[in-house]
Amino acid sequence: SYSDAVRWYEAAAERGLTSAETRLGTLYLDGTGVAPDPRRARQWLERAARKRDPLALITLGDLSARGQGVPQSLEDAYAYYLLAKATGSERADAAIADLDETLSTGRRAEAARRAAAIEGTLLAPAPADEPATADTTASRPSPAEERLRLSPVSVRDDGLGGTALHLLLPGGWTVN
Repeated sequence: SYSDAVRWYEAAAERGLTSAETRLGTLYLDGTGVAPDPRRARQWLERAARKRDPLALITLGDLSARGQGVPQSLEDAYAYYLLAKATGSERADAAIADLDETLSTGRRAEAARRAAAIEGTLLAPAPADEPATADTTASRPSPAEERLRLSPVSVRDDGLGGTALHLLLPGGWTVN
């Protein structure tokens, strides 16, 4: 069930698993298993983006391009895509190529300045005496979630030539 998936992703995201933070952001964005909540979606995506997660950066770019939860800004979208490209994301290359046809040279230069600003704020490491996000203590996990241990597992498909699936499994579970 999607509501169970949200619960598992929240438990993993609260423990700092980047892929769970990104996935949780998209679930809140789409309203899958939870009520749509663009503010919470953006919080989780920004938390993953701080760790330079390419999918989180691309999703933040998409939100800026569509004006979803933030004022529409193709320059901001381009900036997030540039940051995602710096992580090696091929998907960012396609998004940048699309906007290269739309944005003038001056607007692309402004986007590069914004990328530097975003990198200096959002992607700057949190000070050692502060938590990475303000909401990490807002909701305490239940005793059952405290005992929850998830392990990331990747399933390789040689037919695809690489990883076909990433999963979070409860501790002790295996994939056959």
